[in-house]
Amino acid sequence: MVARRSPRRIAYLLLEDADYRSPVRRLGDAFLIVLILANAIAIALESDGAIMADHGSVLRAFEVFSVAVFTVEYLCRLWAAAEISDNGIAGAWRARARYLISPLALIDLMAIAPFYLAAFFAVDLRVLRLLRALRILKLTRYSPALATMAAVARKESPVIVGALAILVVVAMIAATLIHYLEAEAQPQQFGSIPLAMWWVIETLTTVGYGDAIPVTLGGRIVGAVVMILGIGVFVMWTSIFAVGFLEETRRRNFVVTWHLVARVPLFSGLAAERIAEIAGLLAPETVVANTTVMRQGEIADSLYFIAAGDVAIDLAGRVLHLGPGHFFGELALIEETPQQTTATTLTECQLLRLDGADFRALMESEPDMEAEIRRIAEERRRHGQAALREDPEK
Repeated sequence: MVARRSPRRIAYLLLEDADYRSPVRRLGDAFLIVLILANAIAIALESDGAIMADHGSVLRAFEVFSVAVFTVEYLCRLWAAAEISDNGIAGAWRARARYLISPLALIDLMAIAPFYLAAFFAVDLRVLRLLRALRILKLTRYSPALATMAAVARKESPVIVGALAILVVVAMIAATLIHYLEAEAQPQQFGSIPLAMWWVIETLTTVGYGDAIPVTLGGRIVGAVVMILGIGVFVMWTSIFAVGFLEETRRRNFVVTWHLVARVPLFSGLAAERIAEIAGLLAPETVVANTTVMRQGEIADSLYFIAAGDVAIDLAGRVLHLGPGHFFGELALIEETPQQTTATTLTECQLLRLDGADFRALMESEPDMEAEIRRIAEERRRHGQAALREDPEK
């Protein structure tokens, strides 16, 4: 008998478990994303006095509705956070306390705090609007790209701090030099080091507004050096994030593939290191329902493992349904013939594709796996031959 999930467990799966897939989860995420974006638009519209005069009541009603939804979401996430602990009531409250100070929970709190602050305290409307604009940060929870950038920033924080220190040192030296060289000629623009700092920042960033321009020979030499240094400094910043983003993306893709590989029973007996090696060979693919993955008569070049979903295999007119953990495409690769079957997805599927050359190398290195695949392939071949005997015209 299958145990029923508790309401708190259901809330955790729907709100926090990224691996949980269900129509309700997808619908809920889509609704919250649309609501967040609509809030960003509403906040922008509220800054226009004419629009507020004509539609202020509608915008205020939408604000109340949004805060109500975000408050319920925040409380449900806080309640469900206890699911990550199995140490009784004390452990559940400790898990909730850890969740309260997590970055995503603080963003959720900032999304609703301005409304309640305005209800109890006299707060400048401009400050409230600024705080409400931070609701757009809630998209971090639903955007893999934003989440990846946040992970890169955390991982590369020592390098980023080092690059920032270099930028500060360059800016201070340049501002001091340009102040002493230009202060007498242009006291309004370079009369102090803080004033000169503005020119240094806009020159380092290659923006160059033109509101302050060195006129002395020494000042122009310093300006030329600062421009060249600016290119180097910001190329360094770009490189840090570009390399970090690429590495984090590869790491996440590898972790996803590793988990998918670990679900396949054929690999369940392998050591973690071997699974990691195989994960590097497999290419994950998400295929929508009713898609023909391979067709009879085509060149055989891949073996497919089903990590999630259902696939229909047509063996000489007899249909075989395969689910998670099964594979297809092995017959043609083993016998070195064109595809002997047609495979069509019945549902959205997570497939792991193994190239033909990698398949043969894997079979050579894993005799037990090769024996199991050949056994299943032989059963399917006999299945297809039996279908042909029953109906020779096929």
